[in-house]
This record gives sequence, structure tokens and C-alpha cells, in this order.
Amino acid sequence: MTQKKVALIVAHPDDETLWAGGTIMNHPEWACYIISLCRGSDKDRAPK
Repeated sequence: MTQKKVALIVAHPDDETLWAGGTIMNHPEWACYIISLCRGSDKDRAPK
């Protein structure tokens, strides 16, 4: 069986945890790719 690939595009860091964390945790066999579309110049939203 082919491994399922999942792309999750979110607006802010940690949104994937808030909105899809349970689903991601329930499917460890998935290859998950998370893209966060935040402004790097915004110090409150920039990845740490």
C-alpha cells in the first residue's frame, strides 16, 4: 500500500496543532508536510 501524503497549509505557527493535531497524531503512518504562511518580520508570529 502506498503511504498517504498530507499537506497542511496554515496561517500561523501552531495552527496545525490546534486544528488538526488530533488527526495527525491518530495517523502516524501518514507523511505530513506542514506549511506555515506567516510573516517572518512579525516577531509575535515568527517561528522560534
